[in-house]
Amino acid sequence: MKITDKPIRAFRSELRRPLNSILSLTEILDEEIHGPLNDRQHQSLRRIIQESQRLLNLTDQFSNLIDIESGQLQPQPATVWLADLCQISVRIAREQAYKKGITIKLDYDNQVETMVTDEWMLKYVLGKLVVSQVSIAPEGGIVTLVVKGNRDENTVRFSTLDDRSEISTSQPFDEAAGNENCLDQVLVRKMVEMLGGTCPVLPRGHAGAATFSLPWNRQQLS
Repeated sequence: MKITDKPIRAFRSELRRPLNSILSLTEILDEEIHGPLNDRQHQSLRRIIQESQRLLNLTDQFSNLIDIESGQLQPQPATVWLADLCQISVRIAREQAYKKGITIKLDYDNQVETMVTDEWMLKYVLGKLVVSQVSIAPEGGIVTLVVKGNRDENTVRFSTLDDRSEISTSQPFDEAAGNENCLDQVLVRKMVEMLGGTCPVLPRGHAGAATFSLPWNRQQLS
């Protein structure tokens, strides 16, 4: 069964409008603009904000998935300065890492200066994998995004790991990560495959790294 994108886009627009209103009004209340609140009230409002943001994120993910399935979202290859892109991807997870007392590091291979790929897709994939690794890492630990080039194979390998981890390739990312954020997992897998790479994987039991490889300086993506 083929899903048409027009009704989905209309549904997404109709869903985002009240969610944005709920977010705005809840944030105003939480900032005590209309009067003081107690700790329990603040806690309830922040839960509403968190769940509303989660719903907004889900609508964006579903829309992206529909665009991929319908062929409207395709890689746009360009020369990307990889170190800058990785720094941005690491920053995406810093707020969540801060709450768990986790330090995020970047282990970057300086021989990999640029690669030809879709910047937005790769940024999305790396950001989601770092966030996923932070979510399963122990409190107070270290999460590292590792980038290594292989000139012989003409590939770049990306890995996310915490301080319990060893780089492994034993289980697909979307199976190992469970059902939480399942749309993210599907999108990550599909985008990596569209970029010419292998499906991200996690070792069993989560005590390890998500890792995948992409073509390095290929001039055209299939």
